[in-house]
Amino acid sequence: MSRAIDRTPPRAAVAKPAKAVLAVRRFSSLEETKKKATLARMHRITNGICRGMDLSKEIEIVDGLALGDTLLLERGRDLVGFAVYHTPGVSEAPSGALYVKFLAIDPPQRKVEHLTEFVSALETLAQELGMQRVIFPVYSRYWLAYNTLVQCGYQIDFTMIRMQRGRQEDYEDPTHLVLDDWR
Repeated sequence: MSRAIDRTPPRAAVAKPAKAVLAVRRFSSLEETKKKATLARMHRITNGICRGMDLSKEIEIVDGLALGDTLLLERGRDLVGFAVYHTPGVSEAPSGALYVKFLAIDPPQRKVEHLTEFVSALETLAQELGMQRVIFPVYSRYWLAYNTLVQCGYQIDFTMIRMQRGRQEDYEDPTHLVLDDWR
């Protein structure tokens, strides 16, 4: 799904009751010593979504080859979620688009508000990078994530089919907030 980025100035934030604020930062901005610990935190999230899933190598490749970066969504010292994204040039991101390869919100912390805030942060990042649109891969089996993107104004660009073998419950949980591209 994709959406053109709105070029109007951001709306003023509405004051809300004091809660721990979510913050974003880039994996590439971390000191080398903190990257390994952060990779372990990301592995804990992916393992909670699909036992054995580990995106460490992909994240290290994206970082090392400057194909894009990984955006971290944090509350204090807790990692709430992360998104691996590609930017145009040497990656598979189309010209003028920020392409999110994988996004996940930690299952114990899954709230639609976290996903919408993360989508907004990625749109802001894309604007800062001069991109015209953001592309998110989403499978309709992740119904909550799919529906959230539709509510955010995203539209289907193209359809992919994922063929699976075995029991459906061995794969995606429809309530997980995951956007992924298994190609």
